[in-house]
Amino acid sequence: MNYAVGDSVLVPRSDGSDSPGFVVEIEADKGIVTVEIGAKYPIGTSVYVLRSNGQETPATVKEYEPTKKIYTLDLGDGQLKRANEISMRMKEDEAPPPPPPAAEPELNLTDDEAGAPPPPPEAEPDI
Repeated sequence: MNYAVGDSVLVPRSDGSDSPGFVVEIEADKGIVTVEIGAKYPIGTSVYVLRSNGQETPATVKEYEPTKKIYTLDLGDGQLKRANEISMRMKEDEAPPPPPPAAEPELNLTDDEAGAPPPPPEAEPDI
């Protein structure tokens, strides 16, 4: 089996959807993997976590201990924090970049308007 206790997995449901879950037990001799469905934040999810000073810090879910329902979060710079779901919330996506400026309409300029040299004057007919 290619699973380990604590692995994040997607579990196919009878309605055709997938639910995130975590491996809680493996019975390799029987080929059975027991999965807890319903953990709120899968591995790799970006979240905010409430710190002891009352501020929220961005973090990434690194591990989940389903038996204790505790997440290990990566705060960056090698810092890890353990937290439960109550002290976490999903990190909203950053505001999308502004749309590119509207393309300027093409102008159909005559040669004079576009800066091309004027054509040579027509020769006067001999009289």
